[in-house]
Amino acid sequence: MEQQIKKVEEAHNNCREELNILSKKQDQFKTIIDNAEQYFKLKDIPTYQLTQAERLKLKMASDITERCNITTIDELNSVKRLYEDNQKKADVLNASFDKLERRFREYNDIEYRYKHVSQKDYISRLIDEKKRTSKIE
Repeated sequence: MEQQIKKVEEAHNNCREELNILSKKQDQFKTIIDNAEQYFKLKDIPTYQLTQAERLKLKMASDITERCNITTIDELNSVKRLYEDNQKKADVLNASFDKLERRFREYNDIEYRYKHVSQKDYISRLIDEKKRTSKIE
C-alpha cells in the first residue's frame, strides 16, 4: 500500500509541476496576445491623435510585439491558437490532477484506517464506545 501511495504521490507532484509550467506559459501567451492586440489597435492611429498614455501603451506593446516577431494579424492568430492548444492541455492535466489528488487522499485514508484497525486495543475501544453511546440513550 505504501508503494502505491508513493507512486500516486509522485504522479501527483509531476502533474502539479507540469500544470505550473503550463500556467506560466499561458500567462506569457496572454501577455503577448494582449500587447499585440493593443499594438494592432493603436498602430494605425496617427501619433498626434493618441493621448500620452496611449502613446506609452503603443510603445510598450510595440516592443513586446517586435521581440516576439509578431508582424501581422495572422501571426497574432497563430499565437492565439497556441494559447488555446495549451489551454486544452491544461484542462486535461487539471482533470488528471484532480483524479490523482482524490486517489492519493483515498489511499492515505485506507492506510490510516488500516493502521488504526490493526492496533490491538481497537476492538475494546469500539466496545467501550458502544457502551457509552447506549448509556446515553
